[in-house]
Amino acid sequence: MSISNKWLRRHHSMKTQSTPKFANKYDGDWETPSLDELIQEGVCGLVRAVDKFNPDLGYRFTTYCYPWITNSIRLAMRSAATGTLRVPVHIHELKVTSGQIRAKVYKETGENPPLEHIAKVMNMTEARLRKIEQVTRGPMSIDTKVSVGPQMGSNAGEQDSSSGLQWSDYIIDDDQVPVEFVECSLLRQTLEDAMYSQLSPHERDILRLRLGLDDGKTRTVREITEMCDGKLSQSDIRAAEYRAYKKLRSPYSLHHYGLLDFYEGGDTNSMTARSF
Repeated sequence: MSISNKWLRRHHSMKTQSTPKFANKYDGDWETPSLDELIQEGVCGLVRAVDKFNPDLGYRFTTYCYPWITNSIRLAMRSAATGTLRVPVHIHELKVTSGQIRAKVYKETGENPPLEHIAKVMNMTEARLRKIEQVTRGPMSIDTKVSVGPQMGSNAGEQDSSSGLQWSDYIIDDDQVPVEFVECSLLRQTLEDAMYSQLSPHERDILRLRLGLDDGKTRTVREITEMCDGKLSQSDIRAAEYRAYKKLRSPYSLHHYGLLDFYEGGDTNSMTARSF
């Protein structure tokens, strides 16, 4: 209990230096386990110490189990900070060291030191230190409020952070929405059935190339002629395409195969390739 309380106090003292209120420090949050969870981790470390303890060596059990309990709690705190990403212990130690150097320089000069200065003090490259801070950064929820105003100090910044903008509002999804995806799938299946029953193999191939049904790439009449090595003229391709559209636009095809359900409009004579 005392070890878990000690780790919680240390973590919150580093996390909330500018905030006098942290009454809910035992409840846990996105990056911090609760006190009950840390106690459970400490108990797991105690059980591990019982399994490894050898009384013949002459050590007291209280002295032997203390590192096991402390390491279990420390590992739980660090695992919660990085989410599902398991980071080695020495990487966390380097992150703690850089934080201590940053806090020391800020206390002496009143300014945050650049990353280059911290890397020089720690005797490592700036790129390695930047990578360490990146992999030890905690996960961020897409529901996190985004502040578009001043970051600290002003009331305007506080109003902007609570204006309802979240990280999910800035994520662009280029994929189709489920409704459009289902509709396109049904249209594709309906068109395939109608083409298989009503068109000849030659007409189906021409229409597939023209509409790009196989690879999503539409082709011009000239491109299809070049693909056939000149065996088909442009007039032959246009005639086959015309016959295919005429068969698909027939009343029997429209009503029997349900193509009319996907056409927005009532004039079937104005239907073109884009109607399908």
